[in-house]
Amino acid sequence: MVRVARGGVLNGGRGGGGGGGGGGGAAGEVGLVVWVSTTPVDDHKHNVVFKQAWRRYNKDVVRYNDAAARVMASEGVRRSRTAA
Repeated sequence: MVRVARGGVLNGGRGGGGGGGGGGGAAGEVGLVVWVSTTPVDDHKHNVVFKQAWRRYNKDVVRYNDAAARVMASEGVRRSRTAA
């Protein structure tokens, strides 16, 4: 379970303290964590057709989503899938 208060993780069960999400909080203070993965990128459309000033590649999106999924799983945030 991840306890949340006003926009930040109080304690995800991995030990408190320090920066990046540790700390205290009132007992029983529970909130909802919503995690949404980044949508896929069409390499050709983004980098050739639309000619953005920056480059984005779907292989990077897959890596970002995988990393985020590992962090969320380590904090006990369950992943659900919905039909598109």
